[in-house]
Amino acid sequence: MSSNSELGRSLSLTQFFSISFGAAIGVGWIMLMGVWLAKSGSFGAVLAFLIGGLAVGWVALGYLELATAIPKPGGEMIFTFMVFGPRVGFVVGWFLAAGNVAISAFESISIGWLVSTIVPLSDGHVIYSILGEDVYLLRVVIGLCFLVLMGWLNYRGAVFAASAQNIFVVLFLAAAIVFIFTGLFKGDVANLIPKFGGTTTKDAIVGVVSMLAIAPFFTLGFNYALQGIAERASDVKLKSIAHVIMLSILAIVVFYALVIIAAAMSAPREIILSADLPTAAAFRALLGDGFLGKVVLIAGLFGLLTTWNAVLFAASRIVFELSAMGLLPAVFCKVHPKYGSPHIAAIFVTMASLPGVFLSSAALSPIVGAASICAMFALFVTCLAVYARKSDTDSVTSQFHMPGGSSGRAMTVVIGALLLLIAIFEPFVDGSDFYFPLTWIIVIVWGAFGWWLWKPHKSENQN
Repeated sequence: MSSNSELGRSLSLTQFFSISFGAAIGVGWIMLMGVWLAKSGSFGAVLAFLIGGLAVGWVALGYLELATAIPKPGGEMIFTFMVFGPRVGFVVGWFLAAGNVAISAFESISIGWLVSTIVPLSDGHVIYSILGEDVYLLRVVIGLCFLVLMGWLNYRGAVFAASAQNIFVVLFLAAAIVFIFTGLFKGDVANLIPKFGGTTTKDAIVGVVSMLAIAPFFTLGFNYALQGIAERASDVKLKSIAHVIMLSILAIVVFYALVIIAAAMSAPREIILSADLPTAAAFRALLGDGFLGKVVLIAGLFGLLTTWNAVLFAASRIVFELSAMGLLPAVFCKVHPKYGSPHIAAIFVTMASLPGVFLSSAALSPIVGAASICAMFALFVTCLAVYARKSDTDSVTSQFHMPGGSSGRAMTVVIGALLLLIAIFEPFVDGSDFYFPLTWIIVIVWGAFGWWLWKPHKSENQN
């Protein structure tokens, strides 16, 4: 039986917005802008995010219908468990936790790179090389220190982690406003060319579709916020959470559209495509190497921290609820007597992120691909749960209802299936040679680890 009633209840509507918005922003827009513009062009990338945001927003409506009927931690896992049973619930929960841990690993790699660029610091001693790129001692130390910090925030409980999230988001927005509006008003519209990828209509369409493999992943944030729905303050209504979540999705899409256009306008295309940190290079070309030129990096640092905080928050709640429902060892559902936090689960997901600290930046793309596959798998099965649940006349009444009735719910299944298929095949299409992608190796290894962890525990429960 779940012990979520023991969790502290303190999250406000502002904090639900901060978790949702912050989880989606991250630092990918700094590190991957060159890839986005190369694939799709400036307008093509914006179009992909608008389509991806619309798709994610529609799926969110289905999630919110379930979440307001089943306000428990675990999100997709608890929804699918109650509709399809424990086996499906475990698989979804485990891979959802995998996606969050993968993103945490992504952030632990990125933070050293970002901090050493802002200060700036010499990377110093090379420890070893992975995937053809060097791993520097300083970056490993920085990543390790920040991982411990983020783990500690979540160990202290929801109110502590969410309060830190509010601060990170406010600081991020303050810095983002400066560089976005500077780029829009001081940049050159001629730099927006090419507006779409390639030279033909077919190339443009292929570029937008290619971006659709990752754009929805970068707009996902609402599902992290819903992990804390059982920890909402007593005066926060479930329907109000639903409205705030939809507002956060709109804010996420607007941010990505503005930052793509502003970055593209700020510098010639060749500068952006050749830089290690493309967005930072674009604004440095426009604003110089002084403080204003580094504002984008400072914003990126706070964006990174918001995502990192959110994914560890979500992952610990997923592991907690898997344990509380008897699908993982009982130790993971212990609640801290003082902080009201799932502290053992928080320690576990922090430690699971640790290998990422020791990887090179070449691992970033496979990690994002693995996280995307895990997230889209959980999203698709949850879309099936949205549709299946409404065929049961004994279902609990939701406080938020999806528009369109059965047709609207069927549309979530179609969208979920398309997003999952794109995520599954994109690592094979994106490779320059025929090989088994590292992205899929990561997914398979995590799945095998989950099977090893669950199988003996399942046998114990059956006995």
